[in-house]
Amino acid sequence: MKLEEIDFDEFIDKLEVKIPSGKEFQKLGDSTALFRDKQGNFVRLNYERGILLYALVAKYKPKNILEFGTASGYGTLCMAWAMADHDIDRKIFTIDIESMEKKTIKPIDLGNGPSNVSTSRKEIWDKVGKKEWFKHIKSLTGYSAEIMSKEILPKIQFAYIDGPHFFDGVRHDFYSFLKVADDRFCVLFDDYIDRPFYGVKKLIDTEISNFFDPILIHSDKQEDILKMKMTSDSKYGMCWIDSESLKCPIDSAYNKTYLNEQIKKYQKFEKRLKFRNSINEKIPFLKKIRFQSNKNKN
Repeated sequence: MKLEEIDFDEFIDKLEVKIPSGKEFQKLGDSTALFRDKQGNFVRLNYERGILLYALVAKYKPKNILEFGTASGYGTLCMAWAMADHDIDRKIFTIDIESMEKKTIKPIDLGNGPSNVSTSRKEIWDKVGKKEWFKHIKSLTGYSAEIMSKEILPKIQFAYIDGPHFFDGVRHDFYSFLKVADDRFCVLFDDYIDRPFYGVKKLIDTEISNFFDPILIHSDKQEDILKMKMTSDSKYGMCWIDSESLKCPIDSAYNKTYLNEQIKKYQKFEKRLKFRNSINEKIPFLKKIRFQSNKNKN
């Protein structure tokens, strides 16, 4: 399979939308997306993803967005920012296993230099977000299969998939999105990369490329991922697909019975994973023992 590749700046230029300055994204990224490497250095790792998400929302103006993996909310806020700027009066439904109020240690720079801070997503958003952004966001707390099986969602036009990175997790999130996708839709996958236990590349290469024409966007302009030796393959970045490139009707590409079977199978796995993680919270040393059902999930 030959994957179409494009540089980040070229892709952004082709969208032909006006975006805020890089310094504004950098400021937001420093509070919500700062990365700390193994040596303890603070790295502005792939802040381009926020610019990309803003630009895509500004270009396609989706009525509803589904995000798997809120984390500290850099992507969420960038999409809400675009919705506010372009008068898109709908919602971003963003899923994460951690609640808005849960405090964890995060690398943050609010203008006084980077440091590790015990804080919650809500506390960060209250400091750096804008009131007009928040009306576009609905945060959903829980594991993705759990949420997608219970939550009643409107038709979704745009999905950002950045939740569990192992193969079955990524595939579930894509499949569950397809069940709520509008007739015309687009999807951005983060972390198309050759790296242990990461499954986006495998899903794109072995399955999605059979039905769509994915575009690999080289978004790590500073090549920090290569410098930190997180991969040795320079062919990595974010992958973009849209329904316009479908090679056959979506129901032919993804049979509903098959989708339901695979989703139910993953739901069973997720229940075991959730139980194991709850035990890990109570008995931290068990985290060092690999969960048998999670082996080879790449």
